[in-house]
Amino acid sequence: MPAPHRFGHDLVRETARIELPTVARLELHRRMADYLIGRADVHARLSEVAFHCLEALPAGEATLAVTWGERAADQAMVQLAWEQAAEMYGRVMIAADGADLAAADRGRLLLGRARAQVRAYEVRAAQESVLAVAETARRAVIAGPVTAACGSAGQARHSAS
Repeated sequence: MPAPHRFGHDLVRETARIELPTVARLELHRRMADYLIGRADVHARLSEVAFHCLEALPAGEATLAVTWGERAADQAMVQLAWEQAAEMYGRVMIAADGADLAAADRGRLLLGRARAQVRAYEVRAAQESVLAVAETARRAVIAGPVTAACGSAGQARHSAS
């Protein structure tokens, strides 16, 4: 299998990025992510896969971007690259808005970001992440009974007709 194309200089890469129409650029990122995912050494390339999955959005699959982004962020934490992990978790949270994530999954991502931010000495940002976890949990706790009540009311209305 031929080696993937690499740009020899950042200026060449930036020029190619700017010159490509948006749809074509998003499609190339999606195709590159698919190619990397199919490689035997995919676990050594988590940050590359995550980068291309995230760059393929909004045309790409948000759930895929969240999955690979979280893996890359977790790997960065293990490698003690806390700033990189915090940044990746932040990008994953943006991608999560387009994915159908459960509150528990969203909370897990927010906690991961908060841990990375604490270790990177981004205390204010970590506080905001923890508050977002609390808000996510509060909404999930409130949403459960409200959803159940709405379902019960809807069933009662249908059985009365």
